[in-house]
Amino acid sequence: MDEKGHIIAIIADVDYTLTPHFMQKPLFEHFNHDFQQFWDESKEEHRYLGKILSSEKDFPKELQTPMFQLRAEACYEITYADLIIDHIKKGCPRTGKKWEGLNRLLLRKLGSKIKFFEGLPEAIREEKEFVKNHPKWKKFNIKLEWYAISLGIADMIRGSAIGPYLDGVFAYEFAPAKEDHPTKGIINKVATPMLFAGKPQYLYQLNKGPLVDVNEKMAQEIRRIPFQNMLYLGDGQSDVPAFAVIKRNLGRNIAVYSPYEARCYIESVKLYSQKRVDHIAIANYQRGSILRKIIRQWITEVAERIVAEELNTKQDL
Repeated sequence: MDEKGHIIAIIADVDYTLTPHFMQKPLFEHFNHDFQQFWDESKEEHRYLGKILSSEKDFPKELQTPMFQLRAEACYEITYADLIIDHIKKGCPRTGKKWEGLNRLLLRKLGSKIKFFEGLPEAIREEKEFVKNHPKWKKFNIKLEWYAISLGIADMIRGSAIGPYLDGVFAYEFAPAKEDHPTKGIINKVATPMLFAGKPQYLYQLNKGPLVDVNEKMAQEIRRIPFQNMLYLGDGQSDVPAFAVIKRNLGRNIAVYSPYEARCYIESVKLYSQKRVDHIAIANYQRGSILRKIIRQWITEVAERIVAEELNTKQDL
């Protein structure tokens, strides 16, 4: 049986959705770099870029454009990634200390130190097995896939406890120079960026399929994963573009919140009050938790709908 339309997908943000902290924490700890200092450096660099990009005074007068002219702002997400490269090549702007030896292999190893909320990675494996072993759904080739989409570092996510259970990771990809070893060569460039507003691109890629140009027009009935078969897990404003795409196309959104920070709960309530999400739940992925019950109920609803649609199609024939 063709798999199109028979796949259920859970797509999850990582920081504060699956983890109780920024997933890059083991990277900073490895180089004894103060976590808050790095983000302060990133904000400082972002302000600098914003200042020079909005200024016309340094151009010759004949090349200046009006100051009221609208223009794109400096991109904070790319600033953070470029700062990682700067720490490797030039060193910390305050101490001069370089992040020596940082390659993709080390990123994978550091990923094993990422801490996750209770119930992970077991929840991913258990929900997949629930779908796979269901006697009725098995006849219709229904399967569950789980993806991570993050402004974090892809190789760290792949090397983490959840890595073996994921069907895909969409996050920052770093790479060495072309002449160096692909995993042991020192990182010197950003290969794939990830922006808040860029998350929908990957949702559409999942929707249409991995070998399809995401910009190509495609009939809904031949798309690999219909949006109504997608559940998105997120925690904040960086997930709003993804929430919007899922909600507009009749998928389901859950805002999860860390039990360790009040601001996370406040943010999830705000998302719910703005009707960006369908549910809010504490970030507990253990069996019997509210979050797991919501996820399990949603999976069941989608799978039963797929079965009903298949049976109706056969009757029409």
